[in-house]
Amino acid sequence: MILYRRKRHFGTGLNNKRAVYIYRYILHLKKYSHTPIPKELESSALKARYSSHTVTHDEINALLSFANSIKDEILTCSALLKRLYYEYIVVI
Repeated sequence: MILYRRKRHFGTGLNNKRAVYIYRYILHLKKYSHTPIPKELESSALKARYSSHTVTHDEINALLSFANSIKDEILTCSALLKRLYYEYIVVI
């Protein structure tokens, strides 16, 4: 259910809302990783949230690729039980 809603929010809707959802997901992943968020991604998320300008597809793709890289890093650096915990309990 959570994965379905995440996929729907990431793939459809206005670009600004999509960028905000992806950034919230990155902040959720940040709890389990020590990777710093690049300033350009943070600024594009803030632009999507507080500005009337629309976010481009390139900025959304950059946010998505960063979120996927953090998720992959978390899962590959974890032991088996921790990985299962992340996938099925935390649902990253």
